[in-house]
Amino acid sequence: MHFVDENQSSKLLWESVEGYIAKAYDVEQIEHIYIHADGGKWINSGLESFSNVVHVMDGYHFFKELKASSRKFPKRSVKVAIVNALAKDDRKRADRLIQELAKENVEILKFGKYLFGNWEHIRNLIILDIPGSCTEGQVSHVLSESFRRNPMGWSKVGLGKLSKLKVYNINGGKLTGND
Repeated sequence: MHFVDENQSSKLLWESVEGYIAKAYDVEQIEHIYIHADGGKWINSGLESFSNVVHVMDGYHFFKELKASSRKFPKRSVKVAIVNALAKDDRKRADRLIQELAKENVEILKFGKYLFGNWEHIRNLIILDIPGSCTEGQVSHVLSESFRRNPMGWSKVGLGKLSKLKVYNINGGKLTGND
C-alpha cells in the first residue's frame, strides 16, 4: 500500500499510515514494524504510537556513504572495519578509526557524524536478518516519474491533489488510513 499526504504534512501522512495499519491488521498480533529510512527526521518520527517499531537504515544510503568515505583511504580496509564495529556494537573502535583517519583526511569526520548520528538504525541494517527496502524505487516509480522527470509547473495544492490521485490509482482504488 502506498501513502501520500496531499498537504505534504508528515504528521498527517503518518496518521494515515497508522489508521491503515489499525484497519488492515490485528495490531496486537504484529511482532515488529520495520521502517527503512535514509536518516530523515520526518521518517524517523513515524509510527511513534507503536511500541514495536524498529528503525533500519536504508542500505542504499548507508553503503553509498560508506563507499564514498572509504574511497578516500584506498590502502585501508575502512568498509570492513566499520561494518565489523557495527556488528559488534563497538562505538569506541569505530570512533578511534574515524579519529585516526581524520589525521589523513578531515572530511571523514562528516561520515563519522552521519555514522554516530544513525548508529542504531545502521546497526539494525547490519545485524537484523530482514529484507532490504525498495523505497527509492517506489518513490521514483510512483511519484518522481510523473512529477520530476517530465516536469511541468505544479502549484503546491495541485501537486498534492495529483499525488493523492496517483497513489489512489496505484493502490487499486483503495483508500488509505484516514481518507
